[in-house]
Amino acid sequence: MNASIHFKLRALALSLSLIALTGCAPVAVKPSGDTSASTATISGLTEEDRVAFFVNHARNGEIAEITQNLAEGQNVDQVDSLGQSALIAAVSHNSLGVVKLLLD
Repeated sequence: MNASIHFKLRALALSLSLIALTGCAPVAVKPSGDTSASTATISGLTEEDRVAFFVNHARNGEIAEITQNLAEGQNVDQVDSLGQSALIAAVSHNSLGVVKLLLD
């Protein structure tokens, strides 16, 4: 294939990807009414989303994010949509620092 055509096809694919991702950006939502920790939607995230991010942070060994989530009151016993807790995710991906943090 001609290098010029190949370059143009790659540029087109990248442009289409960026257009598709534009609609995926998170939108901040200000909670209305009761703003207690149990009912507030922070940064547009549902409780299910927050748990999923927490479990992913544990899985990836992201100690700073786990520490912040715990300080914000994240329950370590909650499970994501796949049924995994943060502790199980951390253990299964050898994230020893996160395992120690979650067990303290």
